[in-house]
Amino acid sequence: MSKVAASSNRPIYEARVAAATGGVACADSDTGSDLEANGHFSHLKDLLALPGLVCLSLETDAVLQHDEHPDALFGIVSDGIVGIQHVLTDGRRSISHLFLPGDIIDFRYFNKVASNAVCLFPCELVLVDADSLSKLGEDEQEVRSMLGHSLMKHWGFATRHCTDLARKSAVEKLASYIFECQNRNPVRLENVNKGSVHLALRRIDISDYLGLRPETLCRAFAKLKQSKLIAFNDIGYVHILNEDVLRNIADGCSVDKHLNEQRAAS
Repeated sequence: MSKVAASSNRPIYEARVAAATGGVACADSDTGSDLEANGHFSHLKDLLALPGLVCLSLETDAVLQHDEHPDALFGIVSDGIVGIQHVLTDGRRSISHLFLPGDIIDFRYFNKVASNAVCLFPCELVLVDADSLSKLGEDEQEVRSMLGHSLMKHWGFATRHCTDLARKSAVEKLASYIFECQNRNPVRLENVNKGSVHLALRRIDISDYLGLRPETLCRAFAKLKQSKLIAFNDIGYVHILNEDVLRNIADGCSVDKHLNEQRAAS
């Protein structure tokens, strides 16, 4: 087990090798269900069963130091959330991309982007190199196909996110983000009502992801609540009260139009 001393830009993390039995030596949570919910479990299970994989355990706000493992081609997020963060000269931050459990970070393009991969929560990542892929034998081509599918999926997320940032109002952005969370981060807790959506990120990170000031995000939450489209609490969940109207707003329909229609109907 190797350790890297903490500094302002290189927080502590541990690199350790997964057990030869195929178990990932870094996940105490229900990783399997997280990966399965993300839609890639059957192929990722083959990858994660390989002996000798390196697992990284990183703290919140740690920056992923890919140069410490230059042979890694991909990193599989087995727990936590990694965001691609950009910092402007004046200190403003923007998160352009999110990687949730089961998502794959392609390191082949990592160094071509002027940004950092930052852990938005404590994260566990499993690194896969070319030698590991070759050990899959006949299954290697299927796994490579899965990796290509993952890249295309994230290209779609990035394209929609660019549209949200460029053209939508704060309320429309928030509505779109709620449905992104619903699609990418399914709620599986028994004590959460149907229609509840886990928002995945801290409010400050949601602000950075949506290109909004924190106070603007708070007003957007308040407007959706006052419009009786959502209810929310302080533990990171929202409950969708009118999905059809909220989807229209996420697609670019003004919330004021909805409120006017409500007034006219009453």
